[in-house]
Amino acid sequence: MLFTPSNDIPQLSGKVILVTGGNSGLGKAAVVEFCRHQPAQVWLAARNLDKAQAAADEIKQQLPHAPIKVLHVDLSSFDSVKNAAKAFMSSSDRLDILMLNAGVMATPPGQSEDGYELQFGTNHMSHALLTKLLLPVFKQTGENMVSPFIDLSGDSIPLEQVLGSGSSAVVVLRDGLAVKTPLRYCWSSDVEVEMNIEVIQREQDVYRRFQSSNAQCGGIVNCLGFSKEATQLAYMANGDLRTYLETNQPPQQLQLSWFREMARTLEYIHDQRVLVADIASRNFLLDSDMTIKFCDFSEASLLPLDVDMDTIDDNGYTTRIDLGFLGAVIYEVVTGKKCEIDLFKNNLPTDGRATWPRREFLPSTENVWLGSIIEDCWVDGGFRNARSLLQALDSIALHSPAPESLNEKPTLTKGFCFIQKLVDERPIVTLAVILGSLGTLALYINRKQL
Repeated sequence: MLFTPSNDIPQLSGKVILVTGGNSGLGKAAVVEFCRHQPAQVWLAARNLDKAQAAADEIKQQLPHAPIKVLHVDLSSFDSVKNAAKAFMSSSDRLDILMLNAGVMATPPGQSEDGYELQFGTNHMSHALLTKLLLPVFKQTGENMVSPFIDLSGDSIPLEQVLGSGSSAVVVLRDGLAVKTPLRYCWSSDVEVEMNIEVIQREQDVYRRFQSSNAQCGGIVNCLGFSKEATQLAYMANGDLRTYLETNQPPQQLQLSWFREMARTLEYIHDQRVLVADIASRNFLLDSDMTIKFCDFSEASLLPLDVDMDTIDDNGYTTRIDLGFLGAVIYEVVTGKKCEIDLFKNNLPTDGRATWPRREFLPSTENVWLGSIIEDCWVDGGFRNARSLLQALDSIALHSPAPESLNEKPTLTKGFCFIQKLVDERPIVTLAVILGSLGTLALYINRKQL
């Protein structure tokens, strides 16, 4: 994608920027483009102060209000770097962007004032020192930042209003509603914001599909309204499931009710010819009564109403992948451990097709409550669809063992494995049991002979 400074550099209002080697070449061009976006200050740092001032004067002929300040720094000298850092910090209490652009190339053999090879000392060591010296003001700038989020009008969004954010949207609390708007940071480009608006609008089409259905489902966050650039959703008082699990261990009865509602809702979603694609604990919300609801369809596939969901394949995304992700959520809730799944782990760089990982790349479910159900979400030959998952969950009675996996059948091998394990772990007990059995057998044979 072609980089266009006028579009791709965001507004820099209030920002302080320092560019080394800003008197010529790429550094000078960067100073010009930064100045076009209304920063508070742009520091033009160079070894030759006269050339730095000449470059600043030339830029101001193009941009009369360019807020340029010149700074002397000779990168072949640590003392000069220290003096430059001290001069900067005595004049500015913030630094938002540090562009380490200056450098030398193909110089005659020689050393810096501090004994380093000249090119290495200038291009690398001095820049590293400058960064280290400026870190305190960098950190202070970050700590003083009220909020990184801004709305489409350019106004800051107070952090106390932010309910959550993702790769394309930020959700804010307004008038008792959760309002989902395109993600925009103070450094976001216009192109990035437009892409995020498109994601919001695609997700709205998914909600419209649900609303147009004759069947209704209580397992999806209620969508209350749309605008071109925002979606109004019901506010869920207990936040997202992942955050809740960080400080709470829900009882099995509550867990099971969640899993059944997840499976029931996923069956409904698939019936509406939608693939969710991004089922994760962070994308479930808990209402005030602890009911659980799907809340994110930003990566969903909205399919034609006549497709066969058992065979649909949207660039690798299938109902099986949705079930696999749901199995990972069940595993996380039951064990308290996150289960990260990479659908592109073994792909070539040019292959964007989703592929469910092989079983060895997923965690063990041995001795895990509902482990057999999780297994059947993950493996071939397991659950065919969300309905079969729901049927398995409905068959669970608390305080009773989970049903056998669809892929597990009793075998002699399992019996031998049990005996082997007993021998390994308790050899004396095993020997006593065997001798006792042989003694009982001998007495039985003697009696038969008598």
